[in-house]
Order: sequence, then C-alpha cells, then structure tokens
Amino acid sequence: MLFLILSVLDIVAGAAIYSPAVLGLLSKGILILAAVLFFKGFWSLLSSFGTGYYLEWPGLLDVIAGLALFLMVNDLISASHILGGLVIGKGVWYLARSWLRF
Repeated sequence: MLFLILSVLDIVAGAAIYSPAVLGLLSKGILILAAVLFFKGFWSLLSSFGTGYYLEWPGLLDVIAGLALFLMVNDLISASHILGGLVIGKGVWYLARSWLRF
C-alpha cells in the first residue's frame, strides 16, 4: 500500500514539474511534496549505497525532482517537460509494478 501511495506522489510531482498549471493547483502542499520526494530519494540513495549498489537512478531522480519543485516554488527555475516526463514515467512504472505485483 505504501508503494502505491509513493507512486501516486511521484505522478503528482511529475505533473507539477511538467505543467505550471498543476503547480498552481498544488500551491498549498507543494513544499511538503518537495520535501517528501527529496527525503525519499535521499533515503533510497543512502540505503542502496550502503548495500553496494551505486546505480540507484530512481532515488537520484527523486532527489532532483524534490529540488526542482522547491526551486520552482521560489521562481528560480521554470517547468521542465523532460524532468516532469521522467518523474511521471517512473511513477507509472512503479505504480504498475505495485499494482500488478511483479
């Protein structure tokens, strides 16, 4: 159940990075979403590095997405279709994996 929720958060965050309109709709909770993504990615990187796996791209993508959301809220960067699409794709992939249990 937790993986389903985190996958949906990835999709929402990717949509916010992809489109400024979605970012405007989520303006109240976007900093919380950015913090959750950043720390989820940081924890993922930390745990995978601890086991000797250094190619943890989903965790790195979460850290980058969290930073991007924070920077977008502060008007330091604008929307990114490439990064938003990658985060949405990762969220859909893990949602399918969690839903179908493969």
